[in-house]
Amino acid sequence: MSSLSQTQPRDLRFAIVWLLRAGILVMSAAALAVFLVVVVGMEWIGQRNIATAFCMFLPRWIWALPLALMTPLLLLLRWRAGLIALGTVHFYWVPWTGYEWLGSKSDLSAAAEVRVMTWNRGQSGGESLQPFKNRTRPDIIAMQDAARRMAGYQTATEYGELPNAAQSGEFLVLSRFPVRATETLAYATQPGVEGARQTIVGASFEVDGPRGTFALYSVHFPTPRDMLSFYRHGIPIYGLIGIPGTAWGAKRAIYQAYWDGQGNLHRQVAERLKKEKLPMLLLGDFNCPSFGPWYRLFSGSLHDSHSVGGSGYGYTFPGKTGNPLALFRSCLRLDRIFADASWQLVCQETESHRGPQHVAVFAGYTLKKTVTARQ
Repeated sequence: MSSLSQTQPRDLRFAIVWLLRAGILVMSAAALAVFLVVVVGMEWIGQRNIATAFCMFLPRWIWALPLALMTPLLLLLRWRAGLIALGTVHFYWVPWTGYEWLGSKSDLSAAAEVRVMTWNRGQSGGESLQPFKNRTRPDIIAMQDAARRMAGYQTATEYGELPNAAQSGEFLVLSRFPVRATETLAYATQPGVEGARQTIVGASFEVDGPRGTFALYSVHFPTPRDMLSFYRHGIPIYGLIGIPGTAWGAKRAIYQAYWDGQGNLHRQVAERLKKEKLPMLLLGDFNCPSFGPWYRLFSGSLHDSHSVGGSGYGYTFPGKTGNPLALFRSCLRLDRIFADASWQLVCQETESHRGPQHVAVFAGYTLKKTVTARQ
């Protein structure tokens, strides 16, 4: 009897240990599977599905969190698998999420022929742009959500070094160089449909720079804020199991039509840029994260200033937040500066903090001597 009683506790301990080990492996495998599915879905499906579209606007760090929590246990249990998990989490949280270690263009004193800044000033909370402007000394400030603001800035002594101004709707440009508005960018969310309403998404300006005329595009794509607020009613589920022919399938089609429309706007602007013959800078509030299919419409042929020479994550929205999922700080890079092959990036910086909305982004460029206007 004593031998039997001693065997049973040992067997029980063995069973408990086995279950714990099996549980850790199963949970780690599940965390890795979910992580890979979500990340690949966001990168390659993006806003083409309402579920992955929603995931893209959440703080990116959370998708690797379950796997990160399991990694220490994996290292103790299966160290090779733990190293794989550790490497996966590290790669995701650093390079894939847009983190730049070196900040190779962080010297703001470097000589640049054209120094540009973009800032969506809407709901700025009354905070001044002056500290960041004085630090970076831009030749051009392109503002979005700045309708009827030109006269005020032209009479402000704080902006006296930028005497030239042009405005097209909400798009305002203050410049050290002569500038003129040339075109309003307005497109339909349903191109080809007769009578479809046009949405203004940007404006182009021709600027007489120190070595010739170049094109400056300022954009502000529609905010998805209202659509994202509807996701509290379970919309992501429709994106996963919205089977055609069912009630959920019908709801999925309705919500997907919104994202398809926004994608059409991005594609039409990208097509317009391909026709530009002058050296070109593109900047503004893109209202889409810095990854996925929409981002590649521009990054595929243009150079993102943060990716080329920025430091840190370069997040621009929201400036301040009480959202614990965002760790009470900016968590999305919606505002960007792109340049075509005519330009060489000299310096770059993203404003460190601001009020409740967007922070500003700055970049300095020189025009390559070997590149002329495209024919």
